[in-house]
Amino acid sequence: MRDAICIHCLDFSANGKVVSFTSSLVVGPSIIGDYEETLGKLRKLAREINHNPPGDPAKFAAATIALVDARTPPLRLPLGTDTLKAVAQKNAFVAAETETWKALSASTDIPA
Repeated sequence: MRDAICIHCLDFSANGKVVSFTSSLVVGPSIIGDYEETLGKLRKLAREINHNPPGDPAKFAAATIALVDARTPPLRLPLGTDTLKAVAQKNAFVAAETETWKALSASTDIPA
């Protein structure tokens, strides 16, 4: 009998932890005002963290190895305090929105 193979999938949420675009970061010269509030912020963030990531790449690597060795690794793992904060904010938003629309969501069930 063959040994079972166990494969785990993991979604790293590393936010700006270890990002360095080296020479691959290219930002187009034209700016469209309608997108400044959304993509403009992302463009600015990319410039700020390029070659200056807020996280420690060695610690990221160590965390990755710890996950590989884990018997039951998480499906998702936010790494770093900035990522933890962003995930908490997103979860709070989703919970509040779900609560607001709960009655409408439940109204689509077939009556028992």
